[in-house]
Amino acid sequence: MFFYYILILRLLHIIAGVFWAGATFAIVGFVQPAVKATAPAGGRVMQQMVKQGRFSTTLAVAALVTAGSGILLYERVSGGFRPEWIFSGPGVALTIGGLAGIIAAVIGGRIIGPTSMRIADLGEKMQVGGGPPEPATLAEMEALQQRMTTWGRAAAVLLIVAIIGMSLADYM
Repeated sequence: MFFYYILILRLLHIIAGVFWAGATFAIVGFVQPAVKATAPAGGRVMQQMVKQGRFSTTLAVAALVTAGSGILLYERVSGGFRPEWIFSGPGVALTIGGLAGIIAAVIGGRIIGPTSMRIADLGEKMQVGGGPPEPATLAEMEALQQRMTTWGRAAAVLLIVAIIGMSLADYM
């Protein structure tokens, strides 16, 4: 029974983590720059992804499944969070990787998700207005896009740290 518990947790952790990290890298590296370069048409694509396509929700679920299964796996492998294991080579690698992943999840949930929803709402407002957007609306949209870019990059770097930590733990 223990074998199946660990197997299921590992599969959940790996599959959700691959989706979460891959989607984050694709968005930060390719989609956001393309959306910015093709505005306002690109903005409509993001609105579809975020609001009707439920991309933000799907990414949040993947982050939660990854973090939750990772914490449960960490508890098992550490023998109940034993300090002597945590400060061992594999423990340090998994601790750093796990913390980086958890921080990335918090950034996604508390900053990136709400920012993407605000961008989508503002984009809808700009479309409905008919005429050119007001300078204050454009300034807010630019600030939100900059915030999204900055925090998206931070989350991507943290996910790279998480991946490296998890990958190297067996070799420490």
